[in-house]
Amino acid sequence: MTALSPELVSDVSAFRDAVLNPEDDLGLPSAMRWRLAARIAGWLGDEDLAAAYRRVCATNEDAVFISKELQKNLEEAIIAYANKVTNHLKSVSREDIDELVLAGLNTPQVVALSELFAFVNFECRLRMGLDAMHG
Repeated sequence: MTALSPELVSDVSAFRDAVLNPEDDLGLPSAMRWRLAARIAGWLGDEDLAAAYRRVCATNEDAVFISKELQKNLEEAIIAYANKVTNHLKSVSREDIDELVLAGLNTPQVVALSELFAFVNFECRLRMGLDAMHG
């Protein structure tokens, strides 16, 4: 992203830090966030970005995907929602949000995940557009 204006690069970096390493993780640890980001980048075909996200996961002491307080069904619900938002956005509905809440997330956690998914999708698509322009 060095071809972008320094202000945009700075803003993107700040937003990345805010969604992947927030001061208050709301019970959604950074290791989980980085792993989700790697999955999303992989689904979108950006293997370089996915690998960069995975490298951060590998150096993170908190190697679990999700905090121990969150159950397996919640992990599956989060991954399914991330996939739907990334690959089938037009089919996302209120029921999808309700499923996350029923699985155990609270409203701030749903918002935090939505911000994370939006950012990674933005970053991947920005990189795709830049690659196409310079291709």
